[in-house]
Amino acid sequence: MGNMLTFKEHHEREELNELFGSLPFVINTLKWHVKNRRDPKGEGVWRFKYSVPELAKHSGVTGLYANDEGIFEYNGTYKKALKALIKLLKARKGNLKHAQIELVS
Repeated sequence: MGNMLTFKEHHEREELNELFGSLPFVINTLKWHVKNRRDPKGEGVWRFKYSVPELAKHSGVTGLYANDEGIFEYNGTYKKALKALIKLLKARKGNLKHAQIELVS
């Protein structure tokens, strides 16, 4: 018969699909998924390890020159954690297309 979703779960999945469709980077959830044996969703403390190449800040120099690395932690829903992570990374003005993001447990 398949997996039946509640209305709330279906709505949350649709919102995440819309959000993921607009992300300029990929979030690696493989290790988290293997450890927790489920998709990331719902309430919790979400931790993301990120590495974002910064753009060269010197005039006349092109390319990437350093990585902005760290851990971002958010207590709340997974969807809100992703929105807060995107806001943080956009504020840092790095090259989001080359960002490496991993959901850690």
